[in-house]
Amino acid sequence: MYMVYRIKDNLIIPSKTEKLAEFFGILTGDGYAGRYSLPKRIVSSIEICGNKLKDYDYLKDYVAPLITNLFNIKIHIYSRDKQNLLRLIIYSKEFTLLINQWGFPLGKKEQIKIPAWIKQNSNFMKVYIKGFFDTDGYLCLKKKEGKRYPVIGLSSKSKPLLEDFKVFLAML
Repeated sequence: MYMVYRIKDNLIIPSKTEKLAEFFGILTGDGYAGRYSLPKRIVSSIEICGNKLKDYDYLKDYVAPLITNLFNIKIHIYSRDKQNLLRLIIYSKEFTLLINQWGFPLGKKEQIKIPAWIKQNSNFMKVYIKGFFDTDGYLCLKKKEGKRYPVIGLSSKSKPLLEDFKVFLAML
C-alpha cells in the first residue's frame, strides 16, 4: 500500500483502499466535516457521532482503530453526561481538507453523493455501503398477511445518495 507521510500532523495519506471506502461510508452515515471560527483561530474537524450506550464499543473498538491505522491520527472520544451522545472527533486542518478533496463535503450533507473514486470500483462500493449500513442502516421484522419477514433498509435525506445505492444494489 502506497502512503505519503506528512510531517506537520504525522498524518499518513493512504492509498484509496477498501478500508478507506468503508471509512467514507461511516462518515457519510454518522459523520460531519467542517470548519468554524473561534475568536482567535479557525477550527477544522471531522466528527462521527453515536449513541453513548449502543455505539460506544463500535466507535472505540472499530472506528477509532480504523482511522488510526489508515491515517496515524490522534482521535478524541467525548461523551456528555446529560446527553446520550458520543462524539469521536479529529481536530486537524490537513485531515479535514484531505477528506474534502476526496469528495466529502464540508458542512451540511443533505445532498451528499458517493465520491467518484468509490463509485468507480464495485469492491469500494460494497464496503462503503457496509460502513453506511453500520451507521444509518436497519434490519427489522415486518408483518404482512400474518407472517413476519425481515426488511433491510438504509435511510438518508440525500436522494442522490439513495439513488446511487439503488442503482448499485440492483446491479448486484
